[in-house]
Amino acid sequence: MARSATHFFLLCGLLVSGLYAAGPTIVTGSYTVQISADSAPPGSLLACRARLLPALPGQQSLGTEPVSAISAGPGQPCIVRLPYVFAAHASSAQLLYEVESISNAAPRRTARQIAVTLPPSGSATLSLHTSF
Repeated sequence: MARSATHFFLLCGLLVSGLYAAGPTIVTGSYTVQISADSAPPGSLLACRARLLPALPGQQSLGTEPVSAISAGPGQPCIVRLPYVFAAHASSAQLLYEVESISNAAPRRTARQIAVTLPPSGSATLSLHTSF
């Protein structure tokens, strides 16, 4: 009987702590990523696609979909605005980005993945320079 009572109180303690425990921390913000390329053919535009992913196992992403953009003109950087929402104690993420030159010449592409720190203020700008 004492053993059953102990199990009952242990189970109740787990249920109550689960009910009253604080939910996951929600981290929101945005990254503005400016991507330029020095080896793009003259007169070409840049097409970019980027996405933020959780850096750690167990870090949950809530709707960070890939975002695409095209540069405003030849020689101009491609600017991608990435809003993010992470559940958990997030301070870093993985930034995946792809860049393609658009011109009359053969297309050039590159893809990279880098670690980034999530800004404590909720927004930040990151300038990247890539080569094809």
